Amino acid sequence: MESFTIYSSEDLRTLDRGYTQEPIDMPESEIIGKQEYIVHRDEFLKAYQKWNRHNHAILRVPDQLSHQDIWLSQRMAEEVYRAIEGRQESIDLT
Repeated sequence: MESFTIYSSEDLRTLDRGYTQEPIDMPESEIIGKQEYIVHRDEFLKAYQKWNRHNHAILRVPDQLSHQDIWLSQRMAEEVYRAIEGRQESIDLT
């Protein structure tokens, strides 16, 4: 499966985004100082297409690095979708 990288200064593994909390076990890019998440393109597209935005404002997809789910707001999910459809290799959501 093809993978896609998401960079964010926020911890996408939690819904609590009111403040920055440094996760202990999360991969971080030393170059840009942001959290790094890897999703499978096909898995993301399937989840995005099945996603009922009216009942659930947040899209949940599995992160391949931490083996935990990440939570994307509608804006973030749409940005990732456009980047994947545009065949980009990564996106910075900050």
